[in-house]
Amino acid sequence: MAAQLGMLTFSIGVLTQQWHLAIMGIVYSYITAAAMWQNFRARLPYLYDPWSEKVPPPPTLMHAMIAISIMVEVAAVFTAFVIGLAGRENLAMAQAIGYGLCAIAVSVGVWNFLDGRGVPNRAIWHWESLPAHGSATDDQAVQRFGIKSLLPYLQGVGGGLLLALLALGYQAVLSHIPFTAEILRKTHEQMAQTPNLRLSLAIMAVGFAPFAEEYLFRGLLFRALDREWGGWRAVLGSAAFFAIYHPALAWFPVALLGTANAILFKKSMRLGPAVVLHMVYNSVVIAFS
Repeated sequence: MAAQLGMLTFSIGVLTQQWHLAIMGIVYSYITAAAMWQNFRARLPYLYDPWSEKVPPPPTLMHAMIAISIMVEVAAVFTAFVIGLAGRENLAMAQAIGYGLCAIAVSVGVWNFLDGRGVPNRAIWHWESLPAHGSATDDQAVQRFGIKSLLPYLQGVGGGLLLALLALGYQAVLSHIPFTAEILRKTHEQMAQTPNLRLSLAIMAVGFAPFAEEYLFRGLLFRALDREWGGWRAVLGSAAFFAIYHPALAWFPVALLGTANAILFKKSMRLGPAVVLHMVYNSVVIAFS
């Protein structure tokens, strides 16, 4: 199904000359191929002895892709359902409520799923899990509550501000290019006609997205890609997959955000600083866009 979805998206993009859809299909298919190869490679030695096969340790790429797809698709279906009942004038609130509920439901579902397979939630939020029984040595306790432990979070704040300024500058450049300026103008007009849209975006982008998206795209997807590919290929692959779930004109700054958060997560060994960076970035962009 995942492979067919990527091919379908690519085909629609080519036939309708919506090239951003074609790119989405390529990226989606590329990550899907990696997920399928990960599972196939693990099972290949057991083709004639399927009872002894060992599946890849969770979280796998397929786990991440399924969770992300469920969150995005179910939120879209929920939004359409609410609009059908309450009308388009409630589009903004429908999007905020739908995304929020789906983000919470998918995150809790994945937590329970992985916990049942021996992967506690702290092992996702920490690149390296804590010692057995949750204990920590004296040195670890000092480091956790010392100044050094706050540095990644300060880097998240600074990185979020810097990337937000770059995104606003990027938007200013687009506003001076005739083709993209027309797209932005129409987008702004549509946004102005939707009541409470800015509040809806703030709720989604600040209240839910930083937690759910960092958990799924960095905690699951990037971690699995790093184990599968490693290095910059994993960083850029997860950033590209993260970007295609956003509007095409936002791909460049969003890909930078995904790249920065993947690096920050790997370097700090904590997912919290990436959440902070994401939250600061979204707050500034929404406030000044």
